[in-house]
Amino acid sequence: MSYEKDSIRFNWIKGMYLYTIFGAGGFGLGIIFFPDVIAKILGIPNANPFFWGITASIYTAFGIFTASIISAVLGVIILTAGKDPGT
Repeated sequence: MSYEKDSIRFNWIKGMYLYTIFGAGGFGLGIIFFPDVIAKILGIPNANPFFWGITASIYTAFGIFTASIISAVLGVIILTAGKDPGT
């Protein structure tokens, strides 16, 4: 079994990484800086600040982590695109 370069959807993968960066990272930063606005947008009452802090920290960490590894992951995928996975 061999892979073709066209079988890997680079734009789809890149889009998922960008969605994680801006979606999770942006939402986490929104919770950190504007918790009342986010609670109003989502239609939920203000929860425990401890809960908001943990949620915001995790989402922001996902965004930062994804932003830091996007080029490395896409580079590995490009390098291994033509190789047989069985070898």
